[in-house]
Amino acid sequence: MSWLATFPSTNAVIASGIGLAWATMIASWIGWQPPAGWLLFVAGCLGIGAGQFTAKRLSHKDKGA
Repeated sequence: MSWLATFPSTNAVIASGIGLAWATMIASWIGWQPPAGWLLFVAGCLGIGAGQFTAKRLSHKDKGA
C-alpha cells in the first residue's frame, strides 16, 4: 500500500465534491428534487475540500527569510 502515502487526498476530496455537485445538478434537470439535507451534505463536502486545501497551503506558505 505504498501508493497511499503519495495519494493526493486533497485533490480526491475536491474532485468528489465537484462530482457530487455535477451529479446533483444533472439529476435535478431530469426532475429529481433533492432534499435540503442532500444539498447541505454536498455543500459540506465542498467546504471540507476548500478548507483542507486552504489549510495545506497556509501551512506550507513561505515564512520569508
